[in-house]
Amino acid sequence: MHKRTVHLALLTCSLLALTACGTNTQVDLASAPPKIEPGFRPQSATAADVWVTHPDRSRLISWDGTKNFVSDGNVTPSTLTINESQTFQTMEGFGASLTDSAGWLMWNKMSATQRNSLMQSLFGFNDGNAGISFLRIPLGGSDMALSHYTYNDGAADPNLTRFSIVHDLTYIVPLAKQAKTINSSLRYMGTPWSPPAWMKTSGSLNSGKLKPEHYQTYANYLRKTFDAYNAQGVKFNYLSPQNEPQYEPGSYPGTKFEWYDELNFVRGHLFNTMNGTGVKILTLDHNWDLEWYPRAVLNEGSAYYEGTAWHCYAGNNAAMSRVRDAFPSKGVYLTECSGGLWATNFGDNMKWNMQNLFIGGTKNWAKTVLFWSLALDPSGGPHLGGCSNCRGVVSINQNGGAVTFNEEYYAIAHFARFVWPGAVRIGTTDSSDGKFIGVAFRNTNGAKALVVLNQSNSTATFKMVWNGKSIQQSLPASGVATVFW
Repeated sequence: MHKRTVHLALLTCSLLALTACGTNTQVDLASAPPKIEPGFRPQSATAADVWVTHPDRSRLISWDGTKNFVSDGNVTPSTLTINESQTFQTMEGFGASLTDSAGWLMWNKMSATQRNSLMQSLFGFNDGNAGISFLRIPLGGSDMALSHYTYNDGAADPNLTRFSIVHDLTYIVPLAKQAKTINSSLRYMGTPWSPPAWMKTSGSLNSGKLKPEHYQTYANYLRKTFDAYNAQGVKFNYLSPQNEPQYEPGSYPGTKFEWYDELNFVRGHLFNTMNGTGVKILTLDHNWDLEWYPRAVLNEGSAYYEGTAWHCYAGNNAAMSRVRDAFPSKGVYLTECSGGLWATNFGDNMKWNMQNLFIGGTKNWAKTVLFWSLALDPSGGPHLGGCSNCRGVVSINQNGGAVTFNEEYYAIAHFARFVWPGAVRIGTTDSSDGKFIGVAFRNTNGAKALVVLNQSNSTATFKMVWNGKSIQQSLPASGVATVFW
């Protein structure tokens, strides 16, 4: 794949030069793009601004100018119609997981100047930034880590006297805190891969189940984790009891939970132990093909859960709608999907991400869309077991700290920069000719965003109709546009 690789000291694009960010393609524009940030309404109802990404990487979340609305509400086969009177879920954010590997690379393989520039790119709202608004944090080791650890390793310690998050204080907590100084609306989710080995049937972080006699001990452990992070200024908004509870990995931390084990743990121990924290508990945190699991949990224990968390690795996104329809008061959260070195075509990857995760996911009620590791190196490391060819949202070269902004970055940016926590999804019809799919949102300040994918095999022009007015925009095959007004 031909990727854009830049040294972060040279990352910032000159608005005076008016170039597409990070490319050599000159964009002939009359003025600089408007500043986009939460709370700022860029336009009246007379015009919209458009940002585009092209599959050949010639345009990357690049401003394509201001389009004046015209009084033409006629529907053509390539029209997407916006209906603000039709509302759906409230959004919580877009982002990825701040894994141990991501934190280690950013902290140890980049200079402070490089790291700060990257953090601005990831979480900021300047032109070319992604505006990430949601971070999932593994609570202890995962496969994307330098070591397999928990916060209370060693011999059995039911009183948790040795509990410490000192490992995470080195770089995970500082980066999580810095992210929120850049984007104050950032949400955090905590997810454990394993309890301490002495709490498990396997006596290992890898595989095994949580012993019932340690249910309360583990609930206390997770409460101490919440409190320790909170004391550092990182307050978890969401918590899932277990990452991928139906999988027992042999080479990295993981724990098997049957649905009734999880429910007994949450209902009898975790829910009350977390009382007063405000943290919301999500069930499943596993693949689309396991919809029977949250159905069983919520049938008996709906009162203890905020909703369901989903991964993309098996099944399809329609499962989220089916479970949401069965439990309409429960939120839907898409919490993990990894890009991979096995998929090398930028345009194809953008198309898949839009169809299945960002447009497809949110149209199936997802309140979040999260990729897996925020950063990895170009070879998919460092990792300790598990996925050997995953791709980070960005890739950081271990020799010098150069950064590659991957397609996952641009997919996030088309949403997170323009759709902020608290936004509601509003009615959108896809084009009847099958060329364009899209999804629209209204932010709390009234600013609106429509994200469109050209899923056809050739360049085409779509028409957006809103309140009897319209604009038109051309997109190449697999191109993505965000219309903001």
